[in-house]
Amino acid sequence: GNYSRAIGYYKEYMKGYGQKPAKTVETAFIIAKLNEKLNRKKKAKEWYIKTAATQRNFKKKGKVVGVRFAAEASFKLIYEKTYKELIAIRIKGNPRSQKKAVDRKFALIEQLKRDLQTVIAYDDGPQVVSALTLLGQAYQHMAAAIYATPIPKGLKGDDLAAYKKGVAGIAKPIQDNAVETYKSAIEKGFRLQGYNVWLKTALKELSKLDPSLYPGYGEKVFLTKLPDSMGI
Repeated sequence: GNYSRAIGYYKEYMKGYGQKPAKTVETAFIIAKLNEKLNRKKKAKEWYIKTAATQRNFKKKGKVVGVRFAAEASFKLIYEKTYKELIAIRIKGNPRSQKKAVDRKFALIEQLKRDLQTVIAYDDGPQVVSALTLLGQAYQHMAAAIYATPIPKGLKGDDLAAYKKGVAGIAKPIQDNAVETYKSAIEKGFRLQGYNVWLKTALKELSKLDPSLYPGYGEKVFLTKLPDSMGI
């Protein structure tokens, strides 16, 4: 439980004994995780960057090691930067500021799509699922934000109905994107055995958006071996 002291020993390993490529990448990742546990966000970010860079350097030398650690490190960096910036933007009541906020959110979704392609490119099952689920959450958030946009003052009758129809026309296709992206995450999760918390999230959120799909997400069990005759 002494994370600070553990970090010191891991750094010592990296400095004096880190000659094994796979262990070097893993060690950098562990240091990042321990800093995260200590709420040292800046240090955690530095070591996640170092994890991905170390793996990339070994790959250039023909040693493809530490892929899962680099993939998760890259995912965490994107989550903390692009995704959190996206969900932090609020769409307020002023029509002028609404457009600016919506445009910025759309730009960040496009940025997120590009960023997450770097995670998917690692071809690590769990992180492919994580990336697709996060993109699904971004679409879901965007649709919900547009649906919840404050209605301009003074709209009544046909004008109000037309406004609501216009909002739905923008938000519904984005929500449909969320559904399709969650479905893709789930399909790849089962096919690539990417069983992690993000797969459960995809199942849960998809069941909210379309209850006819995966209604039993809460009881979903992932079998990793066949039970024997006693059911053990």
